[in-house]
Amino acid sequence: MLFRTLFGIYGFIRNLPISIKNLIKLNDFLRSISSSLDKTVVIFHHGMGGGSEKFINLKYPSSDYSVFQIGPKNGNNRLLSISFLSFSSHFIIDTFFMVFFVALIQKFSRQFKIIINHFSGLENQDLIRVHRTYKISEIYIHDYFAICPFYFLSPNDVFCGLPDLEGCNQCINSKLNGLPFRIQDFRTKYDSLLLTDNIKIFAPSRSVEQNFKKVYPEIKLDIFNEFNHPKIIYRKRVIKNKTIGIFGHLTFHKGRSLVEQFLKYSPNSKIVLIGESDPIISNYDNFQETGRYSDDKSLENFIDEFRLDLVWFPVRIPETFSFTLSMAINKNLFIFAPNVGSFPERLENYPSCQIFHYNSSQNQIFDQLIQLTL
Repeated sequence: MLFRTLFGIYGFIRNLPISIKNLIKLNDFLRSISSSLDKTVVIFHHGMGGGSEKFINLKYPSSDYSVFQIGPKNGNNRLLSISFLSFSSHFIIDTFFMVFFVALIQKFSRQFKIIINHFSGLENQDLIRVHRTYKISEIYIHDYFAICPFYFLSPNDVFCGLPDLEGCNQCINSKLNGLPFRIQDFRTKYDSLLLTDNIKIFAPSRSVEQNFKKVYPEIKLDIFNEFNHPKIIYRKRVIKNKTIGIFGHLTFHKGRSLVEQFLKYSPNSKIVLIGESDPIISNYDNFQETGRYSDDKSLENFIDEFRLDLVWFPVRIPETFSFTLSMAINKNLFIFAPNVGSFPERLENYPSCQIFHYNSSQNQIFDQLIQLTL
């Protein structure tokens, strides 16, 4: 513990000149554009995936707001990245600089608000101190990190079911190889952000509201409706093209292992991943991935290019909303998705779907998917 503390102090001191230099650079940049900083929004995020970008553009269009995005730099929790228009720089994560750069942005802004867009990835940033000093205005819940640091993943990458405190501690301790951990202490850190009347909290689906109220019974939140789509009567999709589509960044908590097992189980089935796998999936003749797409328009173009009729969502933990699901619905694709998270409520009246039980055996899920492509 002492070595870790000393190493952290050494790293901070070693990188201190970089942070000071960048703060001076930021000050000069803000001064040069101060006349255009009318309504300014500072958004804390975890890396701005495609869904986050979609949300930010809808909620705070650049034509109306000056949006500063703040989050970990390239997944490095020791470095803080800040970007706005042509400005992009990074700082060492430290309470002093967290408060200082927020003060700097506020200094040049006429209207100013601070928003948390994710919790995951922000655990090393002193959001509590920022809130005490400058008052965070809104929280948009796009992940379950404030409930579970491992996204509800049980050892076999399936939803844990949100057990009691003892069950949570046993599960997490097994992931930490026996290191001491108390979920009670972890969740208490978020009380001053989630259980206050001073911050407006929004969730994208009823399932998010239900899960958070199990853990934080006193939480007050609203369902935001920025993504409600007009009522369209969809016809049931006929699956002509037997290629199975998967959308987005395919990581372990998004069902990567399940997909790889399916490729082995059904070598005659073809999967196209519009996105990228991490770790990469290779050496399968029946699998193709396009690489990361830049926006929803690119996703739509890929769907048309591959003439997809069927999309599979292999995730088996709760999704808070899923923007790729929105695209699948808008394109009237046949959707194969689990009965967990936001999927059941969002697909309740959608005709072109089949729901599988998230806790089914792999072979049961695979057989259902193969049956759709016969």
